[in-house]
Amino acid sequence: MRRLAPNSRLRASPAWQLVLLDHLAAADRAALGTDLPAETYGLLRPRDPSLLPKAVGPDTALLFLTLQEPARLPEYVRGSLGPEADDAVAELVADGILEAEFEGSWLSGPAAFRPQALHQNFLRAPLPILSVGARSRQALRAAAGMGAESPDLVASFLYRYGTTPILPSRAGLWADSDAIRANFRLDDAGLTPKLSDDSAWWVFPGETSSGQGRPPKLYVGVAVAALQEAIRRVLNLARQRGSATPAFKVGASVHGLHRPDRIVLYPGGVEDAAAWGATLVETLADLPADPVPFTAALNPAGQVSWGADPGPRAGRAWWKDGVSWRSMVTKCLAKALVEACRAGEAEPWTYATERARLAGVDPETWAPLDAGWTL
Repeated sequence: MRRLAPNSRLRASPAWQLVLLDHLAAADRAALGTDLPAETYGLLRPRDPSLLPKAVGPDTALLFLTLQEPARLPEYVRGSLGPEADDAVAELVADGILEAEFEGSWLSGPAAFRPQALHQNFLRAPLPILSVGARSRQALRAAAGMGAESPDLVASFLYRYGTTPILPSRAGLWADSDAIRANFRLDDAGLTPKLSDDSAWWVFPGETSSGQGRPPKLYVGVAVAALQEAIRRVLNLARQRGSATPAFKVGASVHGLHRPDRIVLYPGGVEDAAAWGATLVETLADLPADPVPFTAALNPAGQVSWGADPGPRAGRAWWKDGVSWRSMVTKCLAKALVEACRAGEAEPWTYATERARLAGVDPETWAPLDAGWTL
């Protein structure tokens, strides 16, 4: 893995023009087809007619707009995109969307990866390991800096914080739910997965709580680069444990596999959650962590963490996100952040964390205070 050198400067390549999807001419929109991901921001239109346009999502679009003037890599990129941010930036340089400075010139494509330019701009170095708590604090500070007036917008930002950029190679490999099912060999567990009602998840049947109280759930926070191995190990556990395996879900789209919470398990109760949490920690501890923000870590690196949905699962589909632990926490934090920013507070995240505490969430560990139990 390479890391962008601290003093490297980047800029958006003048060879491209970013056009919002809504502003595209009818012919350009038709050329893109109808199978665009829901999060498509717009089109990078080449000024050279021999090149093909590129559809881009909101993360790439924001970075392209931010780097209209040459600058170092913005801090929010590494904070929000996680451990693969530097590789994603390198790929944008390789694709000619961004340019890197070298000896007074701006380079992209093969020229940017000649030995001297490569060694100046992209260093081989391990990335720091972020804990769940550190990533959650980063998310709060980044959200406070948005200046957004809408709590819903801030809540969406917090909920998505930690989303990994989608590399083109993965976009092709995980093109749709069937490709994901085949690529990850999801049928190997001996359990027949089914698509959720909204086709966002591959859902595996198993034991899950349908009683009262605050049922626990477990999150697998492993880097996308190691996702293949993580899913293989989870499926192997499911095959070994058979009917004792808790219900769980895996993202069924390329976007779902890059969101912060890519694999979620739903144990039948607290004791079951504690046992499975310990097993998952042991099973996944050697894989690179990519912690899920606003969850309670079960090990320091954050490969496994937990939360408690705000109500019993009876009467609703257990895999739905609408009333999930993370959505509840991020909505609470977002409302408080907006209020504190409007009041001119210098550190609005302090008020937000205290409001979370009042709402029954420990802002030090991100565990529920009112569940009556802990893992």
